[in-house]
Amino acid sequence: MEDRNRVAQAISADKPSIDSVLQHIPPESKVLRMDMRTLYGQEIFRITTADSIYQLTADFQQPLL
Repeated sequence: MEDRNRVAQAISADKPSIDSVLQHIPPESKVLRMDMRTLYGQEIFRITTADSIYQLTADFQQPLL
C-alpha cells in the first residue's frame, strides 16, 4: 500500500482519503498516476494503473456521466 500512496498528491480535507479512493480499485493494481478533475460538473478521481484507467466520483455515490 505504501507504494500506491506514494504517487498521490495531498488533497483537501473535505475530499475522501487516498486510502478510501484506492479501496475502489483492485489491490494488486500498480498505480502510476492519480489526479482529481471536474468532468461534467462532477469532481472525479482518475486513477491510472499499469493495466487500466479508473474514474470515480469524489463521493463514490454519483453515477459517472
